[in-house]
Amino acid sequence: GILDVLWETELLRPNRPSVIDEVNRNLFVIDSLWQVIPRLYRDMREAFAASYPGELFETPVFLRFGSWIGGDRDGNPFVDADITRKTLHVLRLEALRRHIDTCQELSDLLSVSMRHHLIMPALTKARNDATRRWPHIASEVARRHPGEVYRQWLTVVYHRLQETSAADLIRDEASAAYRSADELIHDIRMIAESLRA
Repeated sequence: GILDVLWETELLRPNRPSVIDEVNRNLFVIDSLWQVIPRLYRDMREAFAASYPGELFETPVFLRFGSWIGGDRDGNPFVDADITRKTLHVLRLEALRRHIDTCQELSDLLSVSMRHHLIMPALTKARNDATRRWPHIASEVARRHPGEVYRQWLTVVYHRLQETSAADLIRDEASAAYRSADELIHDIRMIAESLRA
């Protein structure tokens, strides 16, 4: 089985990989992190809730990940500013792709209708503000999921993530692209707060 495959795998590659090849090869770790880290944070929240009933805790960010691949300046002659720029671009696109996929999964799940569930007014207002601010998103929000504010809001988030993925770091004011991770976190927290309420 798997042990045989590992046993019969060459320890050394015949050709030295480029730095960007190394970056792409090591993206496989993200699959595990993307699944495990949210569970770890959820387990911690649940443990706090069980140990301290009635208390509210904001789980701090206690795990951060980094990699030297594509950014190491320890004498690797193939790593320069251009390679580091390309590495950051690859990692940024991979993170955004995963957020886009997760956004779509959430949209598939949150089919809750306003007729059966109260929605926080702040979420409805945010949706209305976004469709006024970015008319190119408004038509799809209006067309899709009538009465399903969570899905409509996730349509806004989805389009903003798509524009973020397509945009360079310099963006014009008409762009719906996220300018910071905090903006995305705010938009997702609005859903969580409305569901909790």
